[in-house]
Amino acid sequence: MIAGQIQLGDATFIAVAPAQIPVAGDTVGNALAPTYAVLQPLASVGETPQARRQPNRVGQPVAAFLHADGRIEERAVTDSTVTIGHYEETLGHNIPQVFWEWLNRQPISWRELAGLPLTEPYWIDTVVGGQRQRVLMQAFERRVLTYTPANPEPWRVEANNAGQHYRSWRGLSVPGDRSLLGLAGGVPLGEVIVSKAVEQGIDPYLFAALAAAASNFDPLAVKAGIGLGLFQVPATVSQRSRVPFPLDPAINAELAARELKRLVSEQGDWNAALALYLQAAEIAGGAEQVLQKAQEYRVAFQNPPAFSEQRTYRLIARGQAAYYDPGYTVAWWEGALQRHAGWGGAVPGWQLDPNGYYCVHPDFRPGQRLFLTANGVGLWCTIGDTVATHHVAQWRSRWAIELSWSAFKALRLDQRNSVSVWTP
Repeated sequence: MIAGQIQLGDATFIAVAPAQIPVAGDTVGNALAPTYAVLQPLASVGETPQARRQPNRVGQPVAAFLHADGRIEERAVTDSTVTIGHYEETLGHNIPQVFWEWLNRQPISWRELAGLPLTEPYWIDTVVGGQRQRVLMQAFERRVLTYTPANPEPWRVEANNAGQHYRSWRGLSVPGDRSLLGLAGGVPLGEVIVSKAVEQGIDPYLFAALAAAASNFDPLAVKAGIGLGLFQVPATVSQRSRVPFPLDPAINAELAARELKRLVSEQGDWNAALALYLQAAEIAGGAEQVLQKAQEYRVAFQNPPAFSEQRTYRLIARGQAAYYDPGYTVAWWEGALQRHAGWGGAVPGWQLDPNGYYCVHPDFRPGQRLFLTANGVGLWCTIGDTVATHHVAQWRSRWAIELSWSAFKALRLDQRNSVSVWTP
């Protein structure tokens, strides 16, 4: 969010605009706080991270104030009682004592939890719950830490909600139409595709099929002078738009959706509009092929998950699922759950899963149940095992859920691995 890059693979990134979201406090109606974009020239990111190294200031007071426009006043906070407690040599940044103590009280190593510090610590003004607050902040690789002296002691040091900020930055949202949940979670970049299609009044299944035909969902696909990105937006369209980041999947999808809408308005016919788009971008196959793919997606994803109408559900994760080797049979999972229950690790009233679908998530205890949706399938799973404490940070960075092989197969994740995890 600071560097303006989204990660598509282990070493594959795509350049986008840095996040114009306040790093701390309210995300709406908060003009006081600096944004992630403001931190970019101050942070050890990009091609020359060592250029932002700072000298060791251990023992010195933290008095620098960062304004919303990026200006720094080095000795502005004269009443600061916070001092530097640690100097991190790798990137060359100072960590305040209050953050250093908090990081070292956590059950996992501070590097796993937060990553390396990317900036120096700065005092900022922000808005929290509609009220002006002065807080100390510092950006790390995995999160931003804040220190609010006015808070009660247990809550003075906090980590901001980087996950929520990321979703806001990328414009990700769960479709309001439940029948689109399967598509949004079942194809790569599904939330972006569905939201842009809905905004422009385009059939989301047709729009997803167009992305499949155009690039096989590859945001980095480029045909020089012809088309680019997820939807192979025709070069004439991207040049006319003059947007700075046409490969950004959200921008690319919006350009494609607007162009399709324009063509439909001109032609008065979806087939003709689609054919013109495919021709302009030199996309192999015809409109009929895209329409056929759209129908395949409709069949695979359109049935809404069987939620209980008596409950409200909360989406807690969306992403890839790990699975236990098929050798871990239902009998093994049942035995594991019984062992956890035997030493008091399971929730009261736990039961064996009636369908043999078991799962693992570090935020839930054995015996609890979660609802999963993927590839047009919805099912309940029972937490049957736990994640070792020292593996939690790595687990969270990679997985939305971990499943028994039977649950993995039932959700068709062996065909397309993207799952949404819900809790009542």
